[in-house]
Amino acid sequence: MSSLSLNEARIIGGGFRACMALSRDTNYAVDQWLDRYKAMQEIDRKYKWFRPMMEVVAKRLGEKNTPSFVFRIFVGALFSVLNFVSCCIAIRQFLQVSKQGRWRYLAIGSLGPRAARS
Repeated sequence: MSSLSLNEARIIGGGFRACMALSRDTNYAVDQWLDRYKAMQEIDRKYKWFRPMMEVVAKRLGEKNTPSFVFRIFVGALFSVLNFVSCCIAIRQFLQVSKQGRWRYLAIGSLGPRAARS
């Protein structure tokens, strides 16, 4: 750890940022970050206050509306809407094509909850 260069420290700091951007759970992001870098594992073992401190830092960073957070929310909402639209299209096509009587309503019933979850 004492031989850590400035460039390596920047890489580790950037790794923390990447873990925060890719994870929804801040505690999981800290765990991933600590597991990725040996120097951080050494600090975590040596200083008991380090992990709780980094979890608080991660929570504070996670509270801000960072571009990656907004992007994840937007993509999730977009997929939800697309899922709903695809279910509606499937129901419409099934009603037009199927002449199976009451069986078509059972098949539509299986799509309904999927559309409702969107």
